[in-house]
Amino acid sequence: MFSELYDKKSLFRKKYLENLINRFTNASLGVEGVEGDLADTMQAMNIYQQTQALEYAFSIKKDEQITINNIKQIEDLLTGGEISNFRTTQAEVVGSKVPRSKAPYIYMDLYTLFDNYYNIWKDADPFLREANFHIRFLHIHPFEDGNGRTARILLIRNLCANKQVPCVITKEVKEEYCQYIENNDAEGLANFFRKISDKELNTIINLYRSLDSKGLIKENLMSKEQKMRYNEIVNSQFEKIEEDSQKFPLRNVSNLINLFKYSLLTKNDNSKLTVTGLDRYEHFLDEESGDKAIYSEELRMMTISIESDLRFFKIIQKINELHFEIDGKEVSPQEFEYELNNQKINEKENIVKK
Repeated sequence: MFSELYDKKSLFRKKYLENLINRFTNASLGVEGVEGDLADTMQAMNIYQQTQALEYAFSIKKDEQITINNIKQIEDLLTGGEISNFRTTQAEVVGSKVPRSKAPYIYMDLYTLFDNYYNIWKDADPFLREANFHIRFLHIHPFEDGNGRTARILLIRNLCANKQVPCVITKEVKEEYCQYIENNDAEGLANFFRKISDKELNTIINLYRSLDSKGLIKENLMSKEQKMRYNEIVNSQFEKIEEDSQKFPLRNVSNLINLFKYSLLTKNDNSKLTVTGLDRYEHFLDEESGDKAIYSEELRMMTISIESDLRFFKIIQKINELHFEIDGKEVSPQEFEYELNNQKINEKENIVKK
């Protein structure tokens, strides 16, 4: 599936890349503090230039090795032609104590880095390999400006080329991201990349399924290898959903529908739930997880609260059909259950968002 990002005839490539480029461009600029009025001429040019650079990166065939000339071209596109060669002065990065490569050694340091990437680290875990490359590239700091944006473009291109889910790093996680780089913590950065990649996986699968359900995906048939990879990803995700759904009854759509339809009549059928009636509402509590559900027969609506997740999950009966909503947006029962189990927000992130 990810290999299709390199097939220019692929409808999946067109739709996903459009979405990815838009989100990645704005997110990457946000990490650099380059953001503001989208109608502003300077901001519009920043977005255009980064889009051009990312599209160029994806024009490099997935089985081709990235070269020093490639990164110069990416930098040239990022800066609108203002920077197309390595810096000639000593680099000083505000807030960082890590010494950057001296200007005369940049070419040799990059040559060594690419040699490690393609020869020494070639069999390493993909995310650890990218983390090592990412940190070392930023510590070399080959250009006067645009090093972070160039590194994130290489990251997203290389992950896709190696059939991994790409990472969209946003300003909300900038502090954690920068700490791993400053501390030369490749293991920590690799795990960080995996976490961001897991979030992006949901976007990819939902888009792919949406196109497939409309009969459009047949325009770009997957190879046998791609199909196996896609099935592995889907199966692994939904095996986890099934496990969590069985463990936590209020994260299982079938359980929720039964509670919705039969209300307190089912309270003895599931010993895991504490059920109480209050006025015109019925409360369901899973004491193990802290999950709660409130049902109103009058409104024909159930709201589900998942521990440490600020979003609103609702099941609403409209005429004779049940509708599923997350934060007011209607979703399929499958996506509803997926989000209950896989996209929970941790307490630290909740505090920031508040």
